[in-house]
Amino acid sequence: MYIGSKDGLEKKIIEKLKIPFKSVLTGKLRRYFSWQNFLDLFKIPIGILQSIFILKKFNPDVIFSKGGYVSVPVVIAGFFLRKRIVLHESDISIGLANKICSFFADEILLANEISKKYFKNKKITVVGIPVRKSILSGSKEKARKLLGFDDKKPVLLVMGGSLGAQAINEVIFEVLEEILKRFQVIHIIGKRKNLESNVVNVSNVASVRHAYKLYGNYRSFEYVDENLADFYALTDLIISRAGANALAEFACLQKKVLLIPLSKFASRGDQIENAEDFIKKYGGQILYQENLNGKNLLSKIDDLKKKNGGREFGRREYEFGEREYEFEEREYEFEEREYEFARSRGDEEIIHLKAVKEILKSLIS
Repeated sequence: MYIGSKDGLEKKIIEKLKIPFKSVLTGKLRRYFSWQNFLDLFKIPIGILQSIFILKKFNPDVIFSKGGYVSVPVVIAGFFLRKRIVLHESDISIGLANKICSFFADEILLANEISKKYFKNKKITVVGIPVRKSILSGSKEKARKLLGFDDKKPVLLVMGGSLGAQAINEVIFEVLEEILKRFQVIHIIGKRKNLESNVVNVSNVASVRHAYKLYGNYRSFEYVDENLADFYALTDLIISRAGANALAEFACLQKKVLLIPLSKFASRGDQIENAEDFIKKYGGQILYQENLNGKNLLSKIDDLKKKNGGREFGRREYEFGEREYEFEEREYEFEEREYEFARSRGDEEIIHLKAVKEILKSLIS
């Protein structure tokens, strides 16, 4: 069973997998002052009561939490019901939800060794970040046919997380005509967004339409799931936020990346830490939110081109971040499905869920 938010994107994904889905009421945990904080305080107790009812009925052996404000009432309810609780923290720094939940956890799984300092006197295992095996086996030809792209220009993939990134979208629209001179573009603009609703500067609407009419090599999507692996396979350069899970996929795929992390004004700064750590290990470029504009975006793309030996991006073998990496791929079976775990320790290493499986088994027994 998966417990999440009724308005979240995960509901659609989980139900598609035919996994039982339940939602609970909860308040968002904000680190800044907002009157909404006072209202949300009353939602959390209601969410705990809902979670107790759901957990008593489903009677799980283990509760696995990935963080997020929805996890807090579920973990607290699980603690009251004496359920075994396992947390996983993907970011380098700890999120507020996982910080709260860690007091109730039996086991904490981390993506990074350096994150251990945030969890004192707890049973900790560094396991990396889960990466879907399907992500590594996309088809360029399938993507090219679906998108109607040719093999003459390289492909740029722009993504901003499941809800999109308004700031990134706006700058892309601003300089889209210049970008389309160099790339064919796949643009994931975000859930419940379209061109008109996603463009703050009205003049950009006309610019986007003019650029599309002129070049015809721009495709936008609210959200991509089934075809993402194929789009990855076709892509030469990715512009993205710096969520830990997305970065794990980029590391495995060895793609050129331009990361635009959320600023500290909109987050705790976790994406900045993630992005800086990723660039040190795998190469690429960072464009900080406060410096985000059309001119700087094009400049960063040119910098990546220079690191590509001055060549245009294209369908060829190239060094990733001026270093070559080899990936060792192994297959393991877990609950009749195959998964891979990407773990970063300065080099890329594919590890499996056997360790996680043993942890869960030990908690149940």
